[in-house]
Amino acid sequence: MAETTYYKNKVYIPRAVRESLGLADGDKLYIKVLDKGVAQLILIRGSEAGKRILEKINNPQILVS
Repeated sequence: MAETTYYKNKVYIPRAVRESLGLADGDKLYIKVLDKGVAQLILIRGSEAGKRILEKINNPQILVS
């Protein structure tokens, strides 16, 4: 776990976390609020693939047999 600070409308991700995630320029971070004070951070590599992943997360297909 790492700690960071919200300052001037920005959230700073600590270096150790960035390195552990392998963040690179162009990666997107999707933040999903699960509950008050609880959020999930999802790393998406590349913008186009990210859009497709988010669509699948937000609109899962239900298979009926």
